[in-house]
Amino acid sequence: MNPTFQITISGSVQGVGFRPFVYNLAISYDLKGYVSNNENGVIIIVQEKSPTVTEFYKELKKNILKMLK
Repeated sequence: MNPTFQITISGSVQGVGFRPFVYNLAISYDLKGYVSNNENGVIIIVQEKSPTVTEFYKELKKNILKMLK
């Protein structure tokens, strides 16, 4: 069984297409998990080997500011 990681993005990310972006990025890395909103922002749960999640996280960080502009 692969480890589970939680990534929390806080702030105002609703309505900017952020969840579909995360979903498509996760698919491109063949990750399992889910993405959802709560009152604090977005919660991303992914399951896979650490190097794959690390690459996913780097790509997410690289693109997050573009998504929120």
